[in-house]
Amino acid sequence: MFPFSLLSLLKKEVKPLPKLQTHSFCESITATSRSAWHIRPLTEQGLKLGGGADSLALCGREVCWDLEVDITNHHLTHCCQVCAKKFLALKNQPKL
Repeated sequence: MFPFSLLSLLKKEVKPLPKLQTHSFCESITATSRSAWHIRPLTEQGLKLGGGADSLALCGREVCWDLEVDITNHHLTHCCQVCAKKFLALKNQPKL
């Protein structure tokens, strides 16, 4: 007999799946510590934390790298207002 049950082992091993991230905060090449962040849609390449962002920001600006920051209402206050408005509009669209 094993000193543990199979069910207890499975409970420890099963972790919830992460949320599928569709957008990311990002910065332009001219970003400073006071620059507004932008939001870009992620491609199949995922996050580009070290540079090489492969899509434009929602406002149309060319951006360079992603930030490892969750998109929350709090963080939207430090974001380009065009990107924030477009992101909220996308987020509030009914899902098919």
